[in-house]
Amino acid sequence: MLEALNQRQVSRLDSIAAATGLPKATVNRMLGLLARAGYARRLPMRRGYTLDDGVLKLSRGYRVEEAIVKAAIGVMTAFTTRYKWPLAIGTRDGNAMRVREVTVGMSPLSAGGDESILGRRIGFFHSALGRAYLAFCEEAERREILAIINALARTRPPPPEIQYAARLLRQIARAGYAISAPMPGEPAVGLAVPIQHEKRVVACISLRYLGRAISPDDVVRRYLAPLQHAAAEISSLGAHQ
Repeated sequence: MLEALNQRQVSRLDSIAAATGLPKATVNRMLGLLARAGYARRLPMRRGYTLDDGVLKLSRGYRVEEAIVKAAIGVMTAFTTRYKWPLAIGTRDGNAMRVREVTVGMSPLSAGGDESILGRRIGFFHSALGRAYLAFCEEAERREILAIINALARTRPPPPEIQYAARLLRQIARAGYAISAPMPGEPAVGLAVPIQHEKRVVACISLRYLGRAISPDDVVRRYLAPLQHAAAEISSLGAHQ
């Protein structure tokens, strides 16, 4: 949506709908959300929408994310060398998470086809990365994400988890980690924790394990503390880049 607004100085509802492929009603709701958050501004006399000053904050966040992802590569490599399981790091990409780096290529325990997850956009409710991000991000950002998902749900089936999102996210926040939702035909399961910068979640890191090889309880008992240590190390390294 922001990319569509960035294509021209003033954008009308019709042009944004055409650029995004979304129905006008959905675009209208999402523009309202962006306007209330300070990212878009509705011009008088129905001339259309333009970007607002709030987008300047996004560029600062982008630089932090890039530093965190860059710092993560060495830490993730060391983790997989020691513990064998592959890791993935993801950052928010609008209404989904995007996998930014993985160590599946160097892991003897990677699931078949795991290499294809690099660069993939994955849902907030199905993935461990997304669940961890939603549970630990700031309340205002969480409301924004859920509002966007609800708006899109008018045009496509919503994930079942959204019906009990609050309870699910409270459970994850109390536990300190997230486990991905069971997916038919998907052998890899994720255990994810947040990576924070100045008390704000900027990314999440996930250990991808084979559900048939080890139980969630054993994964948590053996690897949660090392994974949390890796997240803290990435945060510290990223802050100094």
